[in-house]
Amino acid sequence: MGKDYYAPGSSYGAFAGRDASVPFCTGKFTAEEAEKSTEVLKSTELPGLVEWRDFYRAHNVYKFVGKLIDPRYYDDTGEPTPDMMVLQKRIQEARAEQALKSKIRREERLKKQKEKEAAQAKS
Repeated sequence: MGKDYYAPGSSYGAFAGRDASVPFCTGKFTAEEAEKSTEVLKSTELPGLVEWRDFYRAHNVYKFVGKLIDPRYYDDTGEPTPDMMVLQKRIQEARAEQALKSKIRREERLKKQKEKEAAQAKS
């Protein structure tokens, strides 16, 4: 059960009742890491936030039980704060950068493959 995992002193106890974005992205599962702002995340770590969100949304075992009210990201009426807007923009930019890098790597692999095939055809 969830309480076994998130109880004080348990493996995920540092996450209970707080935003765990930074630990999920860095892999450092400590209370100190959970206190950090997402501003410390590198652009290469930001897409991990969306990956973790999507993982939990689609998972059959982990069930949604409620919302974390964190004034860094949502105001009293549930509207996104300026900090959330900045975070969303950073994530969007990081994902675009990641997609561009993947495209470049794919094109480089294709170019090398074509060069290899051309060299083989000559011999």
